[in-house]
Amino acid sequence: MFRSVFGVLGGLMAGFWLILGITKLGQRFFPLPTDLVGLDFNKVESFEAAARSTPTGMLIFLVFAWGIGTFVSSGIAARIVHSNKIAHGMIVGGLFFFNSLGQTVPLPYPLWFKIVGPAVFLPMAYLGARLVTLAPTEKPQGFPE
Repeated sequence: MFRSVFGVLGGLMAGFWLILGITKLGQRFFPLPTDLVGLDFNKVESFEAAARSTPTGMLIFLVFAWGIGTFVSSGIAARIVHSNKIAHGMIVGGLFFFNSLGQTVPLPYPLWFKIVGPAVFLPMAYLGARLVTLAPTEKPQGFPE
């Protein structure tokens, strides 16, 4: 039970930081327009203005960040737990999926982003967890201690 909770939480934390890091890198290549720099993001209108003016390249970068972050985080969750590795990876992917719905649906992002963005989570979560199940868990013969 402890490993299940720790696996999911560890995967979520690792994925969050990885997605944040890749997103910050993307902002260097695709910065928000200068008229959005001083907005007060305590107001919904500021988020709507930012969503409307986010460059397409940044949205593509964000989908990439979501995919890589979910792949790695579900792999971490699957690696930590002893059983039901794919299920734990899919839990991580599902939590990221529902979080993305809360971020994309209410804001005026392009339709393609509202569809493609959330659609990346579950397949990447499956692939990340599946890769861990295919990896050998025992040391090869003659491997030094």
